[in-house]
Amino acid sequence: MVEQGTSVAQLRNQIAFIAHEVAAFEAEYTRAVQANTKLQEAQSARDQQVATENRHKVRVTLKNGKTVYCSANTHALLPNTAAPVTIEFRMLDKAKGTYRAVGHAMCADVSEVHDPEG
Repeated sequence: MVEQGTSVAQLRNQIAFIAHEVAAFEAEYTRAVQANTKLQEAQSARDQQVATENRHKVRVTLKNGKTVYCSANTHALLPNTAAPVTIEFRMLDKAKGTYRAVGHAMCADVSEVHDPEG
């Protein structure tokens, strides 16, 4: 802060101090941006690995944004008098023409359901 009667040398010292602080903040910001970029790349690689590992499972995206994988190869909406309220995840045995239920979810909690790839 500049007060009346401040000498030129004191003003220059204050300006130099502010310039030093600005440079320190800029360096810290640059480090933070680089760290964030590395984290995003690592997260992207992890997401891709998880998707590859789970490509033979049913992928369920919940309304809260989370994605979960169910060890099933298909799904069905269970009938109800008004509207379906439950999703059943099934493991089909095509040779026998049968299935077994391996999980359930409430339709109100589910945003999307995707059958396995291939």
